[in-house]
Amino acid sequence: PRGAAAVVVCQRLSFTLALTGTPWRSDCTPIVLAKYRGDDMKIHCDYQYGLSQAVDDRVCRLPQLTMIDNNKITLCHGSNTENYHSFSDLLKQSECNYLHLIECEELILYILRKANKKLSLLRKQNQDAGGLIVAASVAHAKLIQLLMRRELGENAVIVTYLEDNAVSIINDFRCSSRKWIISIGMISEGTNIPRLRVCCHLTRVKTELYFRQVLGRILRANGKEDEKGFFYMPAEPRLVEYAHRIADDIPSSNVVALESMAVLEEPGANVETLATNELSDSSITLEIAPTFNDSVPVTDTPFEKKSILAQSYESTINIFGRFKLEVIAL
Repeated sequence: PRGAAAVVVCQRLSFTLALTGTPWRSDCTPIVLAKYRGDDMKIHCDYQYGLSQAVDDRVCRLPQLTMIDNNKITLCHGSNTENYHSFSDLLKQSECNYLHLIECEELILYILRKANKKLSLLRKQNQDAGGLIVAASVAHAKLIQLLMRRELGENAVIVTYLEDNAVSIINDFRCSSRKWIISIGMISEGTNIPRLRVCCHLTRVKTELYFRQVLGRILRANGKEDEKGFFYMPAEPRLVEYAHRIADDIPSSNVVALESMAVLEEPGANVETLATNELSDSSITLEIAPTFNDSVPVTDTPFEKKSILAQSYESTINIFGRFKLEVIAL
């Protein structure tokens, strides 16, 4: 069964067959029927079928993970300012947390624009190619839906754990050619929608298990050759570590890590160019949006409620640098 352990037991036999797609846990809790060996008690599998073999067998697509960062960030505390050269520095050295970061409209829009352009290109060859956005909360998903409609002209469907007909919404999307679906806690483990090709990881959950489950939604091959799954995310330190471990899973695919400055969203700009483009010094200002509570509705009107960070520290984040990318191409 997808997303669960399958166990075959017969009273007359002395062997047990345990099958699972995730033979480890982020919280280090022992897994039933698993064998652990060595001083560090690492799990031992009698047979492993990894991503590399799955790609070779055309069961999975090749992943391409793109991590979005920025090189000039200013955090203001009243009259005091602090400067940071990456999201990693900001999150490690300031009061700002990851949830504040993924609530920033400008960062959300940057990721959405890149992902939407990639999906539009894919749909020229495959008209039913779809995209998945994993959001942090229902209100967060509604903001993303609003930004996509207002700024990109795209109508995305939302599916959440709060809806009685969530399964029907997913099935309708699976069988349709709709472009985008936004999920909160629904499309991760076990959901099979092979037409999904692009994913935006904007959830607050940062465990490696969930990261791999979400990535897996865009890697399920549908029989076509040379397909890739495109995954976009902020360059949060743990997520970056998980991404590089994904690359390590496919050592035979000549993994190349490229760090480059992304072309700003200018008319006619080639956002797929990776290397040494000289860019203008146009500034981007980013303020933290409200920390979303699912009881607070999102409307077309501007937000009046300050973020939790702004309430607690009277702080704002200003991003004056250019967005940059680290691309792991497999």
